[in-house]
Amino acid sequence: MDKLINNLNNREKLLIAIAVSVIFIFVIFAFSNNVIKSLNLSNKKLSKAKDDYEYVVSKAEVFNKLIPESKLNINEIKSYLENINSGEISDINITKENNNFMITFSSNSLKNSISLSDEISNKLNMSLIKVSYSTIDNKSETTLVFTE
Repeated sequence: MDKLINNLNNREKLLIAIAVSVIFIFVIFAFSNNVIKSLNLSNKKLSKAKDDYEYVVSKAEVFNKLIPESKLNINEIKSYLENINSGEISDINITKENNNFMITFSSNSLKNSISLSDEISNKLNMSLIKVSYSTIDNKSETTLVFTE
């Protein structure tokens, strides 16, 4: 290899050095260009994620402001339960002890009791702390305990 390099003219050695330098610069340029493109893509994804997050937060704040802050009383809950699915609920009993509301009702089937319990829980916007289902004489007896 040394013989080959020593047999070259100075001009040929200079051309080889320039060619190797150009190839080296091209490799560095290609690598840095790839890194910059990846960085720009990551910045765009981060910006989009931030915008999406801020949009969701703003809509959640608006939604929370729409939820009424007033406390529900027993009569409002009872009228809601009577109107929710007339004919499917019977024997409605609502009691309030301390900060807990206890709602008991009977329905035609366990399936109806479960779906009504979900609907009631979503509507009341209170913390459900106890659920009890029992089947007596082809009727499902449900007890829900909520806390404010």
